[in-house]
Amino acid sequence: MSQPPDRPSNSRPSNTTNKSITKTHAITEPSAGTPFRSPCPIARALDILGDKWTLLVMRDALYFNVRTYADFASQIEHIPTNLLASRLKTLTKQGFLEKVPYQTNPMRYEYVPTDLAKALKPLLREVRKFGEAYFTDA
Repeated sequence: MSQPPDRPSNSRPSNTTNKSITKTHAITEPSAGTPFRSPCPIARALDILGDKWTLLVMRDALYFNVRTYADFASQIEHIPTNLLASRLKTLTKQGFLEKVPYQTNPMRYEYVPTDLAKALKPLLREVRKFGEAYFTDA
């Protein structure tokens, strides 16, 4: 099991990429009917992942096994509920999370990371390292 992004890790992430994820989960537009703003891969990734909350939602799902709307809403960063609903919907639509029912009466769902989501782990580890190096409490 890999280390959560807020804890130091002694292992280095692999420099390999999973080509099957790229081909299988090709995202052609950030939202319905909205084209990417640029052909640049960094700009395209930021069109989907570059807001204040998305990577934190993915961190919680990938490293802290947060699965339900209520659990995401109760995290320390206190994402506003309207933004949380929007992010979960977008991440589900883009293939990063799968919305799976876990209760039928009343109907409730959990959000499970997909293989595409797991491909974000090296990015999250590097963002954590950057934050530890340059944004400490000193």
